[in-house]
Amino acid sequence: MKILIVEDNLKMRFFIKKVIEQNFKSIKTIYECDSGEDAVQLAEKHHPHLILMDIQLKGIDGLTTTKLIRTSEPTAKIIIVTQYDDPEYRKMAEDIGVIDYVLKDNLHDLVAIIQFHL
Repeated sequence: MKILIVEDNLKMRFFIKKVIEQNFKSIKTIYECDSGEDAVQLAEKHHPHLILMDIQLKGIDGLTTTKLIRTSEPTAKIIIVTQYDDPEYRKMAEDIGVIDYVLKDNLHDLVAIIQFHL
């Protein structure tokens, strides 16, 4: 299984990667980037099964990036990982096919969510 982490905060990206590595020993390939543009390119090149997407990114925001990735990778499962607990963002994410929405304050939930969707 291949995972793509799209997060512009290096410390947060490192933390999310460590959570995945510690809880999913079978996942050997984790790609990382900090911008929407890079996420689109990496998704098209590597076809990740799961994408963990921040909303606030350099360049293209995470929701727009998700829409772009959906056109080339419709089977990729995308989970929004954000600090924004905003009903409007949640609705937009749902409308574009995001499988879940996790607040960074609740990252402990991420393991169970990933397990559920594997």
